[in-house]
Amino acid sequence: MNLNFTKVAEDLINYGWHSSLDFFPNSLLEELRSTLLDLNENELFRPAKIGKGIKQKRVTEIRGDWIKWLSEAGDYPSTKIYLEIMNEFRLVLNRQLLMAATEFEAHFAIYPKDTFYKKHLDRHNNNPHRLITTTLYLNKDYQEEQGGSLVVEDLKQNHIVTLNPHWGRFVCFISSDFPHEVKTTTVKRYSLTGWMRSS
Repeated sequence: MNLNFTKVAEDLINYGWHSSLDFFPNSLLEELRSTLLDLNENELFRPAKIGKGIKQKRVTEIRGDWIKWLSEAGDYPSTKIYLEIMNEFRLVLNRQLLMAATEFEAHFAIYPKDTFYKKHLDRHNNNPHRLITTTLYLNKDYQEEQGGSLVVEDLKQNHIVTLNPHWGRFVCFISSDFPHEVKTTTVKRYSLTGWMRSS
């Protein structure tokens, strides 16, 4: 599998973010989507919460997604391959960005119809270990009127980019630098979100 880690690293160095539609092979996308659907069919997703530790709570006015952490998902070949790729990618970024990420964590996410995630920052005082945010979209035949786009800003609230969740789109950005939100979706929205983290 010949993935262009260098191009992504260059974009992160030059712009702080990257988006592409062909980073992962379609065969892996299909397997990951099948895994997500299997986990969902077995009712293994749980409602996502905000906050940390015992202060976590479900607030649907802020986020409405349901998630399943890969570390809890069981032994699926698709997630094993994905994690191997992302850990290789992490080592490349450590070298290219002089970064000190020691691990990669990820979860599947399903946004039911009419849900969203208000603007937020992935790295903040309560969660200082997230260095790079990644998202991979797993919706087929996406249409713009279905919503669910990712809107990214800089720290001065300048609009950077709006990205629709097209099949196979891979997005990553520096977690501390880009507030972002998920707009309301009119269909079930499937994705795989992760973070490269320091200890």
